[in-house]
Amino acid sequence: AEIIAVDRENDLAILKPTWEAHPALELETSEKWKTGRSITIAGYPPKASCRGGDGAISRQIMSETVILRTTDGKGCAEVQLGSVKYPGKGWSGSPMLNPKTGKVVGILASELYLENKDHIILGGSVGSIRQLFTNNNLSDQVLQALCPERNRTYQFERILSVLDTMTPDNEEQTKSALKEICDETPDSSLLHIVAGWVFDPPKDESYYQKAIEISSESTLVRAAYGHHLMAYGKCQEAAEQFKMVTDQDSTHLFAYYGQLASLVQTDPNAAEALGKELTERWPENAGFLFEYSKALRAQKKYKAELPAIQKAIELCENAPHQYQRYLADSLKANKKYKQAEQAYETLLETHECEHCWSAYASLLSVMGPDKSEAAKEATGKAKSFKQDPKQSIADGTIQRIETKDEGGDL
Repeated sequence: AEIIAVDRENDLAILKPTWEAHPALELETSEKWKTGRSITIAGYPPKASCRGGDGAISRQIMSETVILRTTDGKGCAEVQLGSVKYPGKGWSGSPMLNPKTGKVVGILASELYLENKDHIILGGSVGSIRQLFTNNNLSDQVLQALCPERNRTYQFERILSVLDTMTPDNEEQTKSALKEICDETPDSSLLHIVAGWVFDPPKDESYYQKAIEISSESTLVRAAYGHHLMAYGKCQEAAEQFKMVTDQDSTHLFAYYGQLASLVQTDPNAAEALGKELTERWPENAGFLFEYSKALRAQKKYKAELPAIQKAIELCENAPHQYQRYLADSLKANKKYKQAEQAYETLLETHECEHCWSAYASLLSVMGPDKSEAAKEATGKAKSFKQDPKQSIADGTIQRIETKDEGGDL
């Protein structure tokens, strides 16, 4: 589909498909839905285990009617609903309907989890949809006729069938189904991206290359290909793909992250310059700060690295263990041994592995004879892990971790 307009604040877009018409739902008036007390969410979510499902995409539309909590939010949080039995993955983007008329009142965007383990469903209102049409001089009176091409229904059914097979036990079946559907639909770049991801070959990248051939201007396609290249250690090529995306879209955060992570591996000096730029543009982005700190570490700029990783952790409600490990290593490199000891202990409360225990033991060994027994104990903990040499420790970009005495470099 062609992207006609995008409203990032309200998480909406107007798409123009290649078909002459498309089945669509009528939009409700704002005045009418705001006076109601309940809203229905309808979509094709995976069936929840609590409902006897196995996580496969539903083959029938499922719906849930919930209480309208408030309309006082802004943007994609304007419509706020009470908890549903299963709002999880698969509902996003689903229409929210007036249960009395069946007309659209908004689009489900996300969930907000509360301290009492309850959660609220958030969505943009129909007013945002209408405003996007108005701002682009378009009518919101969409065609109601069914798509004249019968095979679209068949293709949709086939795609759902492929998604249903995507479990570890059905790998060969999934590959066979994807190859068949890509042969049937040679003009779909997205199907080829899915196939490239499923086949995931380190040498044969034909599906990704075919997707780029079909949609050479698509930022989604190039970003997906860049992610694939980075996963197989082709970081220079990945950085080039990500840069093509960021040159085209200066707000594409995923591509910027991939570009920065790739440069950390190939050109730390360039990564430092890009990381400085990105952290100034998006100072609240923990991912950019983390990669920036890695670029500084690669150049042994430990004093500059420490505040960057500290800020990244400060921005995370639940910082990944990789962040905590980087903090501990950075404190050690800056000879802040007591703080480093505390950071390692915090890390090991939630994550244990051979490498982290070894790094902790290394720190204790330089803290003096008072820590010798603790260092021996930590070394024993490290040796107790039987690490599979083929298993990587994934933090998004790094395939293995080496503990060095000075700086704890990754």
